Amino acid sequence: MGKIERFNRTIENFLVELSLQKAQTLEELNHLFKAWLSEGYNNKPHSALNGKTPAEVFASDNTPLRFHDMETLTEAFFHEAERRVDKRRVDNRRVDKRRDQRAERRVRMRKISLRSAL
Repeated sequence: MGKIERFNRTIENFLVELSLQKAQTLEELNHLFKAWLSEGYNNKPHSALNGKTPAEVFASDNTPLRFHDMETLTEAFFHEAERRVDKRRVDNRRVDKRRDQRAERRVRMRKISLRSAL
């Protein structure tokens, strides 16, 4: 089983427990998840870690953590491009014809910036 599949199965355990005590807010959900992560995962012995807990393995690793600056993260995870708008499309990307045509006339032949998370 791959790491992602195992992670998803682990999170499913949390979701089963969450169904018993439903969170009403995002803040409450985050609180419940952090508590579950600490008690139900990080401090629970894992067979793949020779019976150690993830917290023990993390604490025993002397490798310094590496943090990246915001510029590096933005460059790695966001894409920005300029496109010119015509009456039917943004460059080669078709625009939905049902959209407000007055808005299309206001931007036609202008350059626009497109941003997306990769």
